[in-house]
Amino acid sequence: MFSKLFSVGILGVFFATQVLVGMTGAAPEMVASQSLVVQTESAPTAVTGTTKKTTTTTYVYKSASTGSKKLLKLTKGKQVKALRTKGSFTQVSASGKTGYVLSKHLKTPPVLLKSGAVMQANAKNYLYKSASTGSKKLATLNKGAQVKVRSDNGTWTKVTVGSKTGYVRRSSLTTPPKKPAIKAGAVAKTNKKTYIQSKASSSSTKVLALSAGKQVSVKSVSGSWAKVSASGKTGYTPTAHLTTVTPAKATPKPTAKPSTASTVMKASSKTSAQILTDQVSKNVVRVKLLSHTGKKLKVMVTLGSKTSYYDLAARSDTQSFPLNLGTGTYKVSVLENISGTSYKYVVSQNVAVSGNSNSAYLISTYEVNFNSSMAPVQKAKSLASGKSDSDKVKAIYNWVINNVSYDYNKKPASGYVPDIVTTYNTKKGICYDFAALFAAMLRSQGVPTKMCKGYASGVSGYHAWNEVYVNGAWHTVDTSYDSQVKGSSMYKSSGYNKTSQS
Repeated sequence: MFSKLFSVGILGVFFATQVLVGMTGAAPEMVASQSLVVQTESAPTAVTGTTKKTTTTTYVYKSASTGSKKLLKLTKGKQVKALRTKGSFTQVSASGKTGYVLSKHLKTPPVLLKSGAVMQANAKNYLYKSASTGSKKLATLNKGAQVKVRSDNGTWTKVTVGSKTGYVRRSSLTTPPKKPAIKAGAVAKTNKKTYIQSKASSSSTKVLALSAGKQVSVKSVSGSWAKVSASGKTGYTPTAHLTTVTPAKATPKPTAKPSTASTVMKASSKTSAQILTDQVSKNVVRVKLLSHTGKKLKVMVTLGSKTSYYDLAARSDTQSFPLNLGTGTYKVSVLENISGTSYKYVVSQNVAVSGNSNSAYLISTYEVNFNSSMAPVQKAKSLASGKSDSDKVKAIYNWVINNVSYDYNKKPASGYVPDIVTTYNTKKGICYDFAALFAAMLRSQGVPTKMCKGYASGVSGYHAWNEVYVNGAWHTVDTSYDSQVKGSSMYKSSGYNKTSQS
């Protein structure tokens, strides 16, 4: 039995009336008034068997109290197996002993890269002579530059770039996207200047010169050579010089969540979930739903007295959530609805955050949901191509305010979440739709963007807008307001009272 309940605030998404200054039309907007009740019973076991590493010298205690007997001393860097969380402690197994360690003294060790792996830079960085930013810079690594891993300690990675070998920060590397295999019958294009040759040999006769970007028809593939046809000539070209051309797809009809339809999970007899901490250094925590009963789910992120709530979709892929309340030890919980506004814990885990990263505002989330195949993301890509971050913001801002209209007749139901594809296709929406579309388009092009909610001068009722990170600072942008009040400056200097951000 649960002996006690407590109430905490949560953003309720239902709608009242908004009136813009100088305008006679009324528009539906959000109101913050719903409350969520969570059972106070301790959350169930966190991910069993997770490997943790100590961040300082600490102890394994007999019970979840520093006043209990010390069973084992753990030096800094000692690996232990986490069994479950209990308050501010984690039950662990180490050196044949089972007991409790303060959760703040544990962290999830990074996944080490294997020697020989090919990685790419996720932002502009440098190749250093030694594992220190104070050492000599051997080369500049632009975003997308590929490197070959020699060794990795989780913080620094020894890599080879061309003829140079040095060190780069592990956090600046990411796995490069897989190139589709060249197959017979495919249409491909050359990724560099090359030739069609009479035989599958670089020493054979050159039949035709192919400039970079030239399309060819693939007849067959054997080893590292492809038999191709172009401009009436047929011969052989190295497959390494070709990239598969993806056929253009027709724009799909809008659905509630087009990007996640293929990952929707069927309901089962119980709900279970896994909390993943591999991206905590980027101020992001991920949740993987393993099974669910069909009841509504939420993720609760708490740091001290501050709490944020997010909807968790019934999907089989991992879903990301920002850790943006500051530094310290967070409690991340998955909650399942019991009835009405009452919820119970599914799983909970303490997560230590020691720094701030704008990566939390580059991810796809439940509210700002996007992927590279979506039409608005493709549009953002074309608008942002070759531009600086500040020019990307201007280009996408101008497109949104000039192409999307405020929908005064829209009356969404409680629990409404924007769908950027629907907003893009219909070219209309309320402030929540504008903010989600603008955030998704910019995030997809590498510009950190916040979804903000609260109150604004000139707007009656609860409101949604954005903040963008440009030239080392955050700037307020309100596309739904500016779409109606033409001539307004893009960056707002005052008049916004933010109550939440995600």
